[in-house]
Amino acid sequence: MADFNEIEGQNGGKTIVVVPCYNESENIPKIVRLISDMKNRGGLAGIDFVFVNDGSRDNSLELIKQLSAEHGWMKYADHGVNKGFAQALRTGRQYAIDNSYDLIGQIDCDMTHPLEMLVEMQKLFPEYDMVLASRYVKGGGMKNVPLWRVLLSETAQVFFRTVFRIKTRDATSGYRLIKKEVLQNVPLEEDTFAIQLELTIKAERAGYTICELPFVLVNREFGSSSFNMKQFIVYVKSVMRLIF
Repeated sequence: MADFNEIEGQNGGKTIVVVPCYNESENIPKIVRLISDMKNRGGLAGIDFVFVNDGSRDNSLELIKQLSAEHGWMKYADHGVNKGFAQALRTGRQYAIDNSYDLIGQIDCDMTHPLEMLVEMQKLFPEYDMVLASRYVKGGGMKNVPLWRVLLSETAQVFFRTVFRIKTRDATSGYRLIKKEVLQNVPLEEDTFAIQLELTIKAERAGYTICELPFVLVNREFGSSSFNMKQFIVYVKSVMRLIF
């Protein structure tokens, strides 16, 4: 059972963004300061954030607790032990549903996702059921990302569209905003990074409408990615399960 901090009074808004954190002590103060600065300038109004500490071995939890006490828009949940990215997303999404948020987003903690896009994404509701920040529509792309990762990602997206017969061009995007009803009605079984692909496939097949906004992914500047070769092998196995 995840440990949730208590919320006093009404939610700050109808939108909340899940921020999974595993050993992100270098990035947490930076992204919190960035969000706070944007809110002080009138941006991100009504958008809350829930930081999910996924059993970090550094002082991520200590930082999250300290900073959440200073900012009303910042909520948190703690796993105690590492359960993986998919479970961190589930915990954050369940927090959002339990606390009556209508739109539930997700971003990475490493500041590779431009926060100002959230406002533009938010404006597309209720016309769409899910909005993705997409690398593979006109205007999107990747910057300062190793060539092998670019080629691997592009090939994978073509493979996904062909095999799963979907139209979404960036089916694995980790930057998205979703109606609560989608998450309540689409059963998700994956326990790996493939949960993002699974959601896209099942949501599209269920008839939910998906919009892709152009987004340029910039390689993370601080900290290290939790996606490594071992994770890649697990990811491939997950994709095979989705196929068969």
